[in-house]
Amino acid sequence: MSIDGQKDVDGLKRAGAAVAEARDTMGAHLAPGVSTAELDAIGREVLCRHGARSAPQLAYDFPGTTCISVNDELAHGIPSRRRVLCEGDLVSDAIAQVRAGAPIRNIGRAVERRAKRGGFRVVRDLCGHGGRASHRNLSSARR
Repeated sequence: MSIDGQKDVDGLKRAGAAVAEARDTMGAHLAPGVSTAELDAIGREVLCRHGARSAPQLAYDFPGTTCISVNDELAHGIPSRRRVLCEGDLVSDAIAQVRAGAPIRNIGRAVERRAKRGGFRVVRDLCGHGGRASHRNLSSARR
């Protein structure tokens, strides 16, 4: 995301607070037997309370409010009533690296380490969400 002034900084702070609360609230509800659709509804409610809107829905009409990838799902997992969490499912790993002042590359390193431990590899062409139109560009490149 490019920042063009204080208005952008203030907006990012508000968005960050909404997303952080959604992440934390959804995380508090992670348990065997909970569906990703239930988690998505929790995230949607938190974002609505903040007056925030889902970036994936706005950018490319994503079918959920949040992207929830479980275990071997590559990215942008679609919430579903049928996708019910089981004991030992991996829903998040790199999120522990996210904090103010920490380099973004720490997230990628954590993901890659976890993937390699599981016998997987990282898809290097899927790398980042920078810029104002990255999802639009990605979507149009598929056509």
